[in-house]
Amino acid sequence: MSLLIPATPLLIAMRDLEAGVQEIPGSEHHPRITEALRFVRFATAPKDETPHCAAMVCLWLREAGVRDGPETASARGILAHGHHVRRQEAKPGDVPVFWRGRADDGVTGHTGILCDVPSSPIQLTVVGANQREFGADRVSIKELLVGRLLGIRRFEWAA
Repeated sequence: MSLLIPATPLLIAMRDLEAGVQEIPGSEHHPRITEALRFVRFATAPKDETPHCAAMVCLWLREAGVRDGPETASARGILAHGHHVRRQEAKPGDVPVFWRGRADDGVTGHTGILCDVPSSPIQLTVVGANQREFGADRVSIKELLVGRLLGIRRFEWAA
């Protein structure tokens, strides 16, 4: 008996985690990252050193069948799409967006796919791209501070 599990953004992100998608040092670039940057029509020649967390999330959403999903290289740009979700109502597959850096500059951000039901009042667990781990920027699972949360978006995908 075979079990058919519908592709969700979280499952697609986890596939890239398992595949070890990460930046490649030097002039070579990871094809999955450049695919995501091309998908969001990044203005210059795609390189895996380019911040790509939002591009990967957009690609994961599209591959899961999200209709009218975002196509942006900006994490904060994702906040203009989908449906707003309160943190207390968030569930796996939702897309949190965080500010990045020492202080909220109103421009930079980071995003990923929520991995589990938020149980901590101070952290959310996400699988995301361009996350520093073991000396490389890669697809990984991270706990990010709720204090940096800008918003959570929910998207509907074809099941």
